[in-house]
Amino acid sequence: MRKRSELRYNRRVSSMGKLVGSDRGKALYKQSLELIDEFEMWIQKQFSLSERPRGFHLITHEVLERIPEIGQLRVGLLHLFMQHTSASLTINENADPDVRTDMETVFNHLVPERGLPLVHT
Repeated sequence: MRKRSELRYNRRVSSMGKLVGSDRGKALYKQSLELIDEFEMWIQKQFSLSERPRGFHLITHEVLERIPEIGQLRVGLLHLFMQHTSASLTINENADPDVRTDMETVFNHLVPERGLPLVHT
C-alpha cells in the first residue's frame, strides 16, 4: 500500500501538471509532502486537572502527563480551554519562582478572598 504522501503527490502532480514542471520541481514537491507527513499531527483531548486551592499553580507536568504525544514534537501550538467559570490560565516565564508569588500578591490585593459579598464561589 502506498503512503499517504505518495497518493497526495500523485493527485497534485496530475492535477497541477504544469505548475510542478520539471523533474527537479517534482522531486522537491514530493520531498516537501514527505516532510509534512512526518510532522503532521493533530491531537484533541479532554481531561480534568487535579483540584487545587485558590492561587497560581504550575500545570505543565500535569498537561504533559495527560498529552504524552507532546514529547514527540519540537515545534507546535497548544490551545488550552478551561471550562470553569471562576478559573483562568496565565502564561508566565518560570525561571524565577518570585513571578508566581508576585502574581498571587497582586491578585490577592485586587480580589481579596473575603472582601466582596460574591454569590458564585
